[in-house]
This record gives sequence, C-alpha cells and structure tokens, in this order.
Amino acid sequence: MKKLGNIESLTSDTKEKTKADIFLGNDNKVYVKKCDKYGVIKEYLLEDDYNLYQYLTTRDNRATVKEHSIHLNVSSACNLKCLMCYASANQEDKTLTLCEIKKIIRPIKNQIILLSGKEPTCNPELPQIIKLCSKHNQVSVLTNGLKLDDYNYLKKLSEYGKFKIIFSLNSLDDHYYQNTNGKDLVKRKMIALDNIKKLNIPTEISLTLVENMNIEQLNPIFMFCINNSEYITGMRIRSNSPVGKHFKSKTYTISQLLNLFAKASAIPREEMIKSGKYIHKILGEIYNIDYYKPRLCSFTIFLKKGTKKLIGNEIDYNNLNEEVFKKISNKLFKSDSNRPRWENKNYFKLEFRSWPNINTIDLAENAKCTSYCVSNDNKIPFCMNNIEEDYKNS
Repeated sequence: MKKLGNIESLTSDTKEKTKADIFLGNDNKVYVKKCDKYGVIKEYLLEDDYNLYQYLTTRDNRATVKEHSIHLNVSSACNLKCLMCYASANQEDKTLTLCEIKKIIRPIKNQIILLSGKEPTCNPELPQIIKLCSKHNQVSVLTNGLKLDDYNYLKKLSEYGKFKIIFSLNSLDDHYYQNTNGKDLVKRKMIALDNIKKLNIPTEISLTLVENMNIEQLNPIFMFCINNSEYITGMRIRSNSPVGKHFKSKTYTISQLLNLFAKASAIPREEMIKSGKYIHKILGEIYNIDYYKPRLCSFTIFLKKGTKKLIGNEIDYNNLNEEVFKKISNKLFKSDSNRPRWENKNYFKLEFRSWPNINTIDLAENAKCTSYCVSNDNKIPFCMNNIEEDYKNS
C-alpha cells in the first residue's frame, strides 16, 4: 500500500479528534487507517476509485461555506417502525415547537428548509409550520409518504404554502417492505404519489440502496421517475450506512453507486462523471454555489426531463474561454426570480450520496457541508449531527 497523506478524523470509540492515514491499495482503492483507544489499527474503505477520490477531495481554500439548506426536526413520532432509519433508535425527543421554529427561522431568508425528524406528517401542526417557513424560504418535507394517501390532507397542506416533497421509495415490490417493515406499503405509496401528481406538487424520490435487498429496484424506480417527470423533478440514490438504525451490509462509495446505476440504467459511468464535473464547473465554480462543488459524500448530474440525456457532458469546457463557457451555460441554467438556477423545470436532477460515519469521517471534508441541523441552541453539519446522535445513544 502507498501512503497518500493524512486527515483529521475521529476515534471510533471515544469520538475524539485524531490523525488518520490515507493509503492507496494495490487494488487502486483508497483506505483510511487509524488507531482505537487500545492502539489497534483499523482500516476502512473511503473510495473505490483513486482518481475520483482525488477529484472529489480537492481543497479549494474557501474560508466559509454558504449554507444550502437547514434541517428542522418537527416530529419525534413516526407511523412506521423501519429497520433502517438515520434517526437513532434511541434518539431523544427534540421536536421543535411552532414558537421555537419561528425564532430559529426569523433571520433566515432565501434558503431551503427541510422539515424532517422521524416523520413530519405525524405533527398535527405541519400545515402551520409549512405556512411559517414558506414565507421567505423554499420548503421541503421529507416523508415516507403514507399519510399523503389521504388526498384531503395533502390538499390542506398545499393550501398553507408552497413546498417540495422528498418521498422515500425504496422499492416497487412489497417483498422489500415485508422484510423492512413487516407489511405491504407499495399500494399506499402509489396512491400518495397519484395524489401528489393531481395536485402538481414537485417531488424528489429518495432511494436507499441495501446490498442483496433492493439493488434490482434501481432501474424500475428510475424509469418510474422519468415517466412521471411532469411532477417528479429528481431522484436521490444513497447508500445504506452505519448511521442510526441500519442493516449490517456494505456501505457503497460514490463510485460504487455510479457503477450500480450505470449497469442498471445503461447510462455510461464515464459519461455521468463528465456531466457531474460540468455541473461542478458551472454551478460550483462559475456561479459559486458551494452545494455544487466537489465533495466526497455527494455527486450530482442533470438529465433532460423525461429522457436519459445527460446535461453538459457534450461541452468541452477545458478548451473554451470563460466568457464563451458562461454564455453556453447561461442558456442551460437560466436564473429567474421564481426559482434558483439549479431548479430548472426542463431538467431532472439525479444525486448520489454516501454519507460518512464515525469510522470514515474526514473533518476537512465535513467542513464543506452545506446542510445543517438546527435546534434551539445548536447548529451542526448534517452528517456530524448523525454521528453525534449515534455516539450519545450507543
């Protein structure tokens, strides 16, 4: 193995800051090695592809990172008992009240507010929360979607303010839900999605991949999204990870997620990487949106709505001067007063995510995080919040 350098990480047993060595294996994979409190060296996989690792971990010397979104825990209750949930199994009740939310968001303008927790629709005050948060910000509701099978309830929510739905859909086959929830859920989820379609509420589908459980669902769910792109604006594909409640299976790296999706969708991996680098170039570098700069935990591409056609991968930006590049890109990512540049109604956003855990976290990478969990007295990067919750409740 070849040593590449070191990072600042956390000890897996005491959560103290520690130096960890980064190595390139003979298999061209990148590993982190660090000691536990007994001096035992442990090794963890960081990334399957050395070249992609180098690219995603580029340090750009940014002094501060502009927040892209904040998470508000609006419900400690849930209507499911999933075997996999990033909310810790023993997480204490931190549900924010309407008054607390009002105080927190008072200074916040023109950001994305994610209403999460365990299941936000279990909070009877959700309509009022949406109304409050949507006055000066974009609102997204992260949900399992079950309660949205009630058309009148969903219509009521939509009357209180504009919002996007981030809808958890891990399978179109009830065999998966029988294994994870002990019950059939697909019918209710399909009714909910049909209600969303009738009310034309923009929605992103969130799919968590678990080894040997739902990999074969990648393409069916992707095609469901493509075929319903009049209201489904994007899809998130993330790996099962040892955070919160989880399955004891592998954590897929970003390159592994890209490989799985390329095989399922027949969209070439290298074409996706080229398209993703274009997105980093235009939205991250030219327009200075921190969320779209390279990060080890996330990779984003855009497709032309209703198709598999990638946006930007045909542009040879390395051989264009900046002004020409900007002119071309301004046509692709137009900005107007009603939506940010990345919310293009003609595009479908596809995001790949592999969250760090206490074994793999790189604190310099975590400093790039643009998503924060906010409570009455605390504001902490999303992934670090998950790690701290796990540690407290372990």
